[in-house]
Amino acid sequence: MLALSARRLWHTFNAFNDRVVTALDTVTEVAEATETHATAVAERTERLAVATERLQESLARLEVLRAAAGDLRRTAAGIRDTVPKK
Repeated sequence: MLALSARRLWHTFNAFNDRVVTALDTVTEVAEATETHATAVAERTERLAVATERLQESLARLEVLRAAAGDLRRTAAGIRDTVPKK
């Protein structure tokens, strides 16, 4: 009877150990996948920051060009207004 109880205990321990190892393997895999995902997010965030900076520079240039075009329109309108009409 004692041998049978010891055998059951040993079997239960082995089954528990297998489950713990499997669970730890799963946790390790999930942690690795999470790390990979976090790295990818960090890289995309950096690319987004660079693209946002380029966009801001382009918008600033566009504003300068718009202002220059407005100045040109006003100058052309002033010249037209000073030229006598027939």
